[in-house]
Amino acid sequence: MSTQRWLLLRRVSQLLFLSLFLFLLLRTEYRGFDIIRYPVNAFFQLDPLLGLATLLGLREAIGHFWPALVTIAVSLLLGRVFCGWFCPLGATLDVTRRLLGQLPAPRRPLRWEGRRVKYYVLGAILAAAVFNWQAAWLLDPFSLLARGLSVGVIPAANAAVSAVFNGIYYSAPALRPVSEPVFTVLKDYALTYEQQHFRWAWLSLGLLAALVAMERWQPRFWCRNLCPLGGLLSLCARGRALSRKVTDGCTDCGTCWGTCPVGLIEEGTHRGSQAECTACMRCPPVCPEGAIGFTMGYRRAEAPLDVDRRRLVGSAAAGLALVPLTRIHPARATVPPERLRPPGARAEADFLNRCLRCGACMKVCMRNAIHPAFHEAGWEGVFTPIMDFEIGYCEYNCTLCGQVCPSEAIRRLPLEQKQKFVIGTAVFDKGRCLPWAYHTNCLVCEEHCPTGEKAIVFEEQDAVRSDGKTVRVKLPVVVPERCIGCGICQQKCPVEGRAAVSVTPQGESRAAG
Repeated sequence: MSTQRWLLLRRVSQLLFLSLFLFLLLRTEYRGFDIIRYPVNAFFQLDPLLGLATLLGLREAIGHFWPALVTIAVSLLLGRVFCGWFCPLGATLDVTRRLLGQLPAPRRPLRWEGRRVKYYVLGAILAAAVFNWQAAWLLDPFSLLARGLSVGVIPAANAAVSAVFNGIYYSAPALRPVSEPVFTVLKDYALTYEQQHFRWAWLSLGLLAALVAMERWQPRFWCRNLCPLGGLLSLCARGRALSRKVTDGCTDCGTCWGTCPVGLIEEGTHRGSQAECTACMRCPPVCPEGAIGFTMGYRRAEAPLDVDRRRLVGSAAAGLALVPLTRIHPARATVPPERLRPPGARAEADFLNRCLRCGACMKVCMRNAIHPAFHEAGWEGVFTPIMDFEIGYCEYNCTLCGQVCPSEAIRRLPLEQKQKFVIGTAVFDKGRCLPWAYHTNCLVCEEHCPTGEKAIVFEEQDAVRSDGKTVRVKLPVVVPERCIGCGICQQKCPVEGRAAVSVTPQGESRAAG
């Protein structure tokens, strides 16, 4: 097969896997069914970096990550082809680079070459994992892409598209016969079931936007310099069978210089170490002598990795130093009232080591109750899921978050068990509650309480209002033994501003392990 056909095949592969990633991400959503019908967490289970960091942090293998062995096997055989052919973030960067290429060139193109940095980052991540801090999520490509799309891009796109079609519906009625069928198709296959709103969405979106923006200064800046998964796969690829070969027909004309997206082919380096080659197939077609090609054949591993040992040890030491620094946050000394985990979440230490911060549970939550944490769970818990009952509540008959979690940080519970899982306990603020503070009857919280035997009951008593009238008031009271902390009472409370009832972590099931 000619190199041009290989190049076309690679682009088709990138488009196919990026489309599959986006399709599964869009299917990570409630669509009227209580079961997710697609393997929406498949890409995360193919990630050996997440699997290895979780393994080191927990001291046990997680069966869900067995597909990552396939990625390792492919890298041992074919090299770093995962980055060039399959990685959805790599495909996203390639697509956006083409779009950004239409803009005027920057005045000062970036010349920084830091390919070694990703190995130092990898060393820091693995060293931290050994001492029970799972930090791979911070720079893992799948987590970055999925989280940025789930809590930033998709909600924003959903709001924009809905606004356009709603504008057409009300301002241009003549176009309704055309716009409404299109809008219906979009709602069925692309738009979210309901508009979602997320806290700290700008932070996840900003990190993803920064990776894309760097393409203006250097192609695949993230992949060549910083990606720890790319560093891990490069280590696996040092003895690969597929390799790029430069024959004696090469005249050093320089035509191929600068064609490699990860910067391996420059003046004097086109014959050098190729362990980081992504097999993108861009270099063979540009060679006027036809001296560049790819061959198969087992060979000895390349020369020792070209990294500074002192810096590698220093990066590992930095990873170790981050562990105690993250644990001096006040959240380690107490349970913050905002730290409410989704139903099925494991005990906190286990949860933090398993959670990949992928945002799947946030996107799938049908009531928009799960949000990314920032400071609420300490520095170890950044981007982990917490419940915000001012925005949404936990649906009593829903188990979706446990179904989509790729690492079982949130366990997949049967519905009967989930309905008994205690997220926390509701508490009334008697200074804001209408019956308690103003002696005005309000039945909203009790009416919405979903438990079989109501967790909110009324105590009737006479009360004297400010105008001197004596009235019979129904005062709402929480029965702690029945409350599961679903938050619907808090979300539905009619009091303006902060609700008169809130859920605290008191009594949560996972506290007992």
